[in-house]
Amino acid sequence: MSQRVRVTCRARPSSAKEGGLALSVNAPSGRVDLAPPAHSSNAGRHWEFDSVHGADSTQQALYDDVGAPILDAAMQGYNGTILAYGQTGAGKTHTLLNAGGSPDAAGLVPRLIASLYVAIGIDVRTVYTVRVSFAQIYNEQIDDLLKPRHTNLKLKPG
Repeated sequence: MSQRVRVTCRARPSSAKEGGLALSVNAPSGRVDLAPPAHSSNAGRHWEFDSVHGADSTQQALYDDVGAPILDAAMQGYNGTILAYGQTGAGKTHTLLNAGGSPDAAGLVPRLIASLYVAIGIDVRTVYTVRVSFAQIYNEQIDDLLKPRHTNLKLKPG
């Protein structure tokens, strides 16, 4: 298991409002290239990640790349975290949840929960304690998504 933070990028299809930005995702190299619109004088940009998933990537492929290694580490006693970051409309909820619809469309969280309890059920020799948190930070406000009454939480040092 890798003992470092991995950064994965998932790109969604561009919308008409985004002005014809050409986004190119190269999964084998982990590179994302952004070409500016034809009428722009700006130079293109590129970023490199540990892994990238294009608009055609499936929820299962993302789970296999991101979720399964974290679950494997958690089953070995390590803490695991998935942090989704991006603008409104970037696809965070789709990637993490997408609980409605077919099982193939399920996001990381439902897949992780199902796989976690399958793994726990198989291991009859070990007693497990499962602790989870699910928080949202939006406009500098922290909300506990598992306890909707707990909104605008404050950070405590230490």
